[in-house]
Amino acid sequence: RISGDRQPRLRMGTCARSMASKPPTAIVMMNMGGPSSLDEVQPFLTRLFTDHQIMQMPFQSTIGQMIAKRRSPKIRDQYAEIGGRSPIAQWTEAQGKMMVEYLDKASPATAPHKAYTAFRYATPLTEVALEEMKKDGVERAVAFSQFPQWSCTTTGSSLNELWRQLTSMGMADSNAGR
Repeated sequence: RISGDRQPRLRMGTCARSMASKPPTAIVMMNMGGPSSLDEVQPFLTRLFTDHQIMQMPFQSTIGQMIAKRRSPKIRDQYAEIGGRSPIAQWTEAQGKMMVEYLDKASPATAPHKAYTAFRYATPLTEVALEEMKKDGVERAVAFSQFPQWSCTTTGSSLNELWRQLTSMGMADSNAGR
C-alpha cells in the first residue's frame, strides 16, 4: 500500500498470500528506457515519436514512423559509439535492487519487495512488467517514476500507459483513485 484509503489497488488473484515466496509489494520502476541493442533503436524511436503525449502533429502515426526511420541511422551510430546499447536498463536494475534491499529493512510490514522495470519506449515495456507482476501474484504496487521532474511528456505519459495497461489486462481495481 502507498498510504491511506485513496490508493489504487491491483486485482491480480488470490494465490499470492498462499505462497510465501511471492512478493506482496511491487516497486514499478518507470522510465523512458533506451535501446538494449542496435536493432532496437528504430522501434524505440518509433514508440517515442508516435506518442501523442510527447508531441502532437497531424498524421502522427505515419509521420512519427517516418521521423524514426530517418533518425535511426544517426542514433544507431551514436549508440554504437557507447557500446551498442543504452545503459539505462542496467542502472534501473541496480537502483531497483538497492531500493528493495532498503525497503525490506525500513518497512518490514510491507516486505518482501520486488522491483519491476517498466519502460515506456523500450523493452521491458510496461505490459511486460505487469505480466510478470501478475505471474508473481503481486497484490500491492508502488509506481516509482525515475524522471527528475514532473512533466506530462515523461511521468504523465508513463503513468497513463501504466493505467491503460492495467485496465486492458483486467488488473485495475474498480475502486482505484477513489
